[in-house]
Amino acid sequence: MFGLLRERVRRTPDATAYRQYDSHAKNWTALTWQQVLRRTQKFAGALNELDLPPRQNVGILLKNCIEWVCFDMAAHQLGHVVVPLYPQDCPENAAHIIRDAELRLLFVDTASRWNELQACSEHFPVLDHIWLQRQDTAINHVYDSLRIRSLDGVLSKADLYNVDRTTGSDSHATIIYTSGTTGVPKGVVLTHYAILKNAEGVAKVIPPTPDDVFLSILPLAHAFERTLGYYLPMMAGSSTAYAPSLQRLRSDLRNIKPTVVMGVPRLFEQMHSIIRRSAKGNRLKLWLLDTTAKLGWRRSQWLRGQGKCPPPHERLLWPLLAAIVVTPVTDALGGRLRVAVSGGANLPTDIAEFLIGLGLPLVEGYGLTETGPVVTASTLEDYVPGSVGFPISGVDLKVSDHGELLVCTTSKMTGYWRNSEASSKAFLDDRWLRTGDLAELREGRVYIVGRCKDTLVLSNGENVNPEALEAVIAVDPLIKQICLVGDRRPFLSAIVVVDMKLWLDWAHAEQLDPSKPNTDLSKSLVLKRIAKRLKGRPTFQQVRAVHIELDEWTVEGRLITPTLKVRRSFVLAKYTSQIEQIYKLRQ
Repeated sequence: MFGLLRERVRRTPDATAYRQYDSHAKNWTALTWQQVLRRTQKFAGALNELDLPPRQNVGILLKNCIEWVCFDMAAHQLGHVVVPLYPQDCPENAAHIIRDAELRLLFVDTASRWNELQACSEHFPVLDHIWLQRQDTAINHVYDSLRIRSLDGVLSKADLYNVDRTTGSDSHATIIYTSGTTGVPKGVVLTHYAILKNAEGVAKVIPPTPDDVFLSILPLAHAFERTLGYYLPMMAGSSTAYAPSLQRLRSDLRNIKPTVVMGVPRLFEQMHSIIRRSAKGNRLKLWLLDTTAKLGWRRSQWLRGQGKCPPPHERLLWPLLAAIVVTPVTDALGGRLRVAVSGGANLPTDIAEFLIGLGLPLVEGYGLTETGPVVTASTLEDYVPGSVGFPISGVDLKVSDHGELLVCTTSKMTGYWRNSEASSKAFLDDRWLRTGDLAELREGRVYIVGRCKDTLVLSNGENVNPEALEAVIAVDPLIKQICLVGDRRPFLSAIVVVDMKLWLDWAHAEQLDPSKPNTDLSKSLVLKRIAKRLKGRPTFQQVRAVHIELDEWTVEGRLITPTLKVRRSFVLAKYTSQIEQIYKLRQ
């Protein structure tokens, strides 16, 4: 992996590599590829002074930043294995990873964070060193054997380390822990070859260029962001800007003017909600927005050869609509965006069509950490909403008799870290990896229709894939989070978390008490909104009861993963009494 950085510096040493926001100076700072290499060699010098044996596991728990990149590359330069941790993950999960991965060193953002981790564990067996990005508070010294140092202190005494001690391409590069939706996170072991081969496959579908500017939003601990938003731009010599927070995203888009953005469906759902909310209370503006989106979508289908030519009146009207509606939307995104990639889960088709109709160059992909991660991808020319595209280079697919998607790829994991039982269950015939996802293949395109383990079997025998329905329901801006219930039950019900700002406005408009969300009238009106989203679907897919929550589910509360996926079993456990009451009343 370090060789990738070295080659990039050889080709374009003075080109801008990274930009990040300085919260103290309140401006963006930039580093060239040459400067990144020198800083990486400083990190490598500091790591080398620790005299760690070869191929040790070292951890990094930071928000996306240049220091993240330099540490990662320095560790690879010395032949170590990098274990990324989610900065927003709960301390219990992070402490589990530190123990399970047998980390020798942890690079963590603050002393406060380290204090939280210490409080979750009586012992970290082999952890010897802690590097602090910032010393924000005093350290609670629970482990006297640990050597805790600030980053400034570490780097100030380090020499540039120029020796390349990288191991072979088939050696371990990283251990990435799964999000743990169904239990304890498992460590996915990936080689240097697997990661780079996967990035090469993506580059053939969505070719990056030296002129591209990537805006990094997803955490680098996410395999999707790490491969597509880190290694892929380095291959092409593109620059990357690290968004400091989602709260600053609007201004960052205007300032950075990115050409490439990647995110999970929730990001694009929020984008859809913000655009529609801008027309709130103005019927003419909302009509104009929806009309433009519909016409724009039909026009995009025609331009891609997937639809009929729009009638003359639409073609004549389009330049005016583009100027009035589309241009302000694209300008708000920076005005230069050439591709936006959604991955991590299914993106609802109506949201995709709406955003594409308003000029967002959207594509979708699919993968999982175990496959390095990307398995399929769409292009701007062949994207069909609802589909995650075609297999990328080096990937073979098939669907089992039970509907599970099986993957054979050159970028697959070697197995789960210290978990031979789970590793053996993950593969069929040592070749085909079981994804755990239900899929359909239509004309070569892949459609993900649900999760094997999450399938709800109603008491009448009907099978329901909750994720697909939840995605459709969550298009409603009032519904912020949702978990469908119904396994071995006579009908579907839902636990719903509402958007508090919208809930207050809506409750007052409906003459409801916003502090009492579970009155019969409140639940009835929410069910009507859900029914509107599920119109036309079979009776067994309709939601017949609901419990409404005002408090958002959080990573800290262990109800969602750091990648914003619902931890279904945890939600069901939390709301056991409410669920039982729902079905008791409807008997």
